[in-house]
Amino acid sequence: MTERQGFLELDTKRKVVGLYINDKKTFNYTFSPEVKWTDDMQVVSQYGLVLDEGTPIMVRSNYWDTLIDSINIPRANNNNLKSKTKFSILSPEVLIDRHSFLFYEPPELLNYEYHVSLVNQALGGNAESSKNFKNEAKKINDKDKIPKLLKNLPDFYQPFIEKQIHKILKYYSNDDDDFKLLVDKLYDENDFKNRVDF
Repeated sequence: MTERQGFLELDTKRKVVGLYINDKKTFNYTFSPEVKWTDDMQVVSQYGLVLDEGTPIMVRSNYWDTLIDSINIPRANNNNLKSKTKFSILSPEVLIDRHSFLFYEPPELLNYEYHVSLVNQALGGNAESSKNFKNEAKKINDKDKIPKLLKNLPDFYQPFIEKQIHKILKYYSNDDDDFKLLVDKLYDENDFKNRVDF
């Protein structure tokens, strides 16, 4: 006999015997695949039936649209679950119905070390958006224009990117000596003395 309390399923001795994520039950010890990019998503969709139903799948939160749209479905009858083998590619709808998804932010990106990678994460891994952001950043000629630039990013990422905008602008200036000089004039080391590190 078991009892559900919140997201936990407990036996009569109050031992955890299961977890509920989005009302899908999984065992308390389970393999949870991590999807970092489109090739990972393709593998998870191809072998999704090998995983127990309800098994959570971890996904980089801001890449969700790119990842779910990347699933390549070659067969027309993909939504008919009864006709599938263990290695059929699952459609996004079937994958979402069978599994819970845990969205996460890679913590290393928020530690002021991977500044351009953080911009790419904030823009959902979209190469065109990243290129547009870089082009807009290279038009900066005054610190007062930086808040407008940051408005192109989701709110969550703005303070993290703002704290390291100097490094981002400096990185973008690698191929432009005039812009590099401008960035150095806009910022000096005193701007970074009060930087918060995790």
